[in-house]
Amino acid sequence: MKCVLALALSCASVASVFAAPAPQAAANPGATTTTKTAHKTASVSKQLDELKSEMRQAIEAQQQQIQLLRQELQTRDQAVQQLQQRLDQSQATATEAQGKPMRLPLK
Repeated sequence: MKCVLALALSCASVASVFAAPAPQAAANPGATTTTKTAHKTASVSKQLDELKSEMRQAIEAQQQQIQLLRQELQTRDQAVQQLQQRLDQSQATATEAQGKPMRLPLK
């Protein structure tokens, strides 16, 4: 959730940089605009690099969580399988016991 929020905020800030009108310089508008554009481009590039890094970290964390969940699922599957085997053995023993006549000890 944090990553999604960070992504949304980053995208919004990048969009605002491009959407904001550039202030006009009085003395030399061409040189100032070029310099400001270069700074904006560098800033956007830096933000995108940071965003990529955050997203990579989030993906790695999710992959680790998926791996842990797989391990837990495998452990549970094994436990269920063992319980099923015990149940089968108990049922077989019960069926066998029902088929045999009861012998009472003689005194």
